Amino acid sequence: MGMLLYRGFVRQNPSTRAYEPGQALSSIAFAIRRQVDIRSLTRPILEQLSNETGETVHFAKLEGAQTCFIDAIESSRAVRVGSRQGLTLPANCTATGKAMMSRLTTDELRTLYPQEELTGLTQGSITSRTALEQALESIRDTGYATSREESEDGVMSVAVAVSSPSGEIFGMNVSVPAHRMSDKLRAELGALLQAAAEKLHGMLV
Repeated sequence: MGMLLYRGFVRQNPSTRAYEPGQALSSIAFAIRRQVDIRSLTRPILEQLSNETGETVHFAKLEGAQTCFIDAIESSRAVRVGSRQGLTLPANCTATGKAMMSRLTTDELRTLYPQEELTGLTQGSITSRTALEQALESIRDTGYATSREESEDGVMSVAVAVSSPSGEIFGMNVSVPAHRMSDKLRAELGALLQAAAEKLHGMLV
């Protein structure tokens, strides 16, 4: 019990001597509840995107240099991109990760990537910090990120980022089989995602 007390998982009530949940447990519970809350907020927005596009949509969170996919709605089309819910992928290899990292300062980015060389997942992945910084500049200009078979062969995505008042960075994407993607569709998805991001941002503020 001493270690649990030391770590803050339990505390002893001074008057009753009874053990109660400590600050650490409260923090964990709050973090879990916050993630559930953000998913319940975003679900209707994801459903609308899913209906508008007919493609697989994802909601993710930036955790260090990783894209953590925390919710998804999979397309009902016969040929579709599979759900990535529950997966964690290198942020430099996903449209959603790049969209989220475009919200970071250069210093924050270089803290995440102290080396020039980055880990890739496919032939199309960005594997240098210089190329990533250039890509993020472009994303800041257009307002959305794209991925051309950078995390998985045959998959292309468009994504946007949303920052919460507490400083957390989230992202939404639409993932499309490569043969269905076109410049026109990419721009249409970018506009739909930007509208969705504005709606979510309004709910978070």
